[in-house]
Amino acid sequence: MADDLSPPMRTFTSGRRRLPAYALLALVLASLAVAVFTSGSSSQSPAERALAIERDIRCPSCEALSVATSSAPTAVTLRQVIVARVDEGESARQIERFVVSRYGSGILLRPPTSGTAGLVWWIPVLLGVIALAALVSFFWRRRSLDRPMPSAADRDLVGRALRSHGGPGAPDASGQASL
Repeated sequence: MADDLSPPMRTFTSGRRRLPAYALLALVLASLAVAVFTSGSSSQSPAERALAIERDIRCPSCEALSVATSSAPTAVTLRQVIVARVDEGESARQIERFVVSRYGSGILLRPPTSGTAGLVWWIPVLLGVIALAALVSFFWRRRSLDRPMPSAADRDLVGRALRSHGGPGAPDASGQASL
């Protein structure tokens, strides 16, 4: 009866349960790596830089379009200003600040990621991290719960019940329990 107190054997499936978590971790790390290594804009030509900036700025006269797609006279003038400032070597952020100083913050098609408006970007990320941490904590605690092991008295009770009903574990003609 020394086996009554031995811990349950781990099966090969315990490693398989972790496979989705490892796959998700690999996907997240790969996504972050792609985002970090493709965010550099140093290889863009001045025309590509100007076009990228024009796509982020709203046309002052036709609110639904960007400066890059609008044919309104104010959009054409603003495109010329952007191209001239890119040729002078100004950064995208400097050009956006100039345009915002002239037209107000509503001119940007992409909301700012800092200050109070930045909360719109960061609160969902923070909530996602909290939800992920809660799920990990829940499953970790659930996994580590002590599962009650049957005692020797429990095994004897089951053995007696099986013997009385002739089920598996009941003694055969030789007196040995059948499996």
